[in-house]
Amino acid sequence: MTFAGTAKRSELARLNGTGARGAAETAGSPLQQVGESENFRVLSSGAEPVDPGVLKQCEQLRAQLYRTWTNAEPQHAWRPRCEIVLHGSDAAYARAVGPAAARTVASSLTRQIPGRDIVRHIDIRATRANWLTSALPHELTHVFLADCFAGQKLPRWIDEGAAVLADPVRKQQLHLADARRALAAGNAFRAVELLSLKDYPTSDRWTVFYGESMSLVKFLVDRRSPADFLEFVQIALSRGDVAALEEIYQIASVAELERSWLAELSGQTKSIVTLPRNNP
Repeated sequence: MTFAGTAKRSELARLNGTGARGAAETAGSPLQQVGESENFRVLSSGAEPVDPGVLKQCEQLRAQLYRTWTNAEPQHAWRPRCEIVLHGSDAAYARAVGPAAARTVASSLTRQIPGRDIVRHIDIRATRANWLTSALPHELTHVFLADCFAGQKLPRWIDEGAAVLADPVRKQQLHLADARRALAAGNAFRAVELLSLKDYPTSDRWTVFYGESMSLVKFLVDRRSPADFLEFVQIALSRGDVAALEEIYQIASVAELERSWLAELSGQTKSIVTLPRNNP
């Protein structure tokens, strides 16, 4: 998930010019630099050595995100590089992320600094198995979208729905089941509600939110293509949802969108997993 709420220690440090290394060392978790590639800088707070293939995996995932969503190779390098901190203990992760640590395996932060480039930062609870092929693709999707729509605040359903499509198939299936249960029980979000959310819903509706967000993004992507969906997002940000629906999908209203989407949700089975599953 993208970070929300009280500012993380690493964010405050970076905005003050000290970087995540100084922040984590102050918190009692010295960082070791694992290495740098064209677009990434990886740090570790753990005693165990980090697989040297991590940077290669990060670059492959980034390139695949651009190919999947834009049908093109990346046109520019990320400057500053995306900083990824691999936390070797749950305590170190909690210190860096704050209250959100209790419910996450990874957390991304992007921030457009006036007069400067986008700050890109990902914290990962590296104690969890398979983080490289599960949590990392999700968080990199958030960073990728922030790069595509620099300086613009994405609706949460778009940001999280697209990121969930980078999750493992089994996790997507669980999210879809959550959405279907809510629909059957009569407590699902209406389309107009989902599109108008300015932030995350209350915690008791998180599972429904993630499931429906993924389902709605999937519905629109399947209708045309991932690149068309990004065009829809840009139009929606500048001229509103209805204009974007009409121009890209020939859908006349949010009510029409809801009818078509919910009809498909009730029988949605296939998964749009377009990211390759690289083995760490």
